[in-house]
Amino acid sequence: MHSVYFQYFSGLEETVYRNINACKQFAETVRTAYGPNGMNKMVINHLEKLFVTSDAATIIRELEVEHPAAKLMISASQMQEQEIGDGTNFVIIFSGALLEAAEDLLRMVRLCCLRYILQVFLLRVNQGVTRNNWM
Repeated sequence: MHSVYFQYFSGLEETVYRNINACKQFAETVRTAYGPNGMNKMVINHLEKLFVTSDAATIIRELEVEHPAAKLMISASQMQEQEIGDGTNFVIIFSGALLEAAEDLLRMVRLCCLRYILQVFLLRVNQGVTRNNWM
């Protein structure tokens, strides 16, 4: 369990954390339907049609998601389904896990000196460091 942070953010920071939170909540919604022991979800769409399924593609298709960041996750999931035909649930769960890790990193960076991190980054870029010898 992650520790709870009692800090108030404003502006861009608040927006980033709220977007991450929305995506994590959406991933958590789909996560319990994953795998052989996944639970079925009961979804009632806008036409009041009832669906009971553990298929993430059906759940995503029938939900009315309005949050822009969560819509990006849905778009990535739909692209996965179009290209491969499977793995929609995995894409959403993986995205949620990546965003959760990113949130932890952002909180750590906030505690560090951002000016130092930026100086090191610019120094590396100015040196023309390639991807192979970055560190």
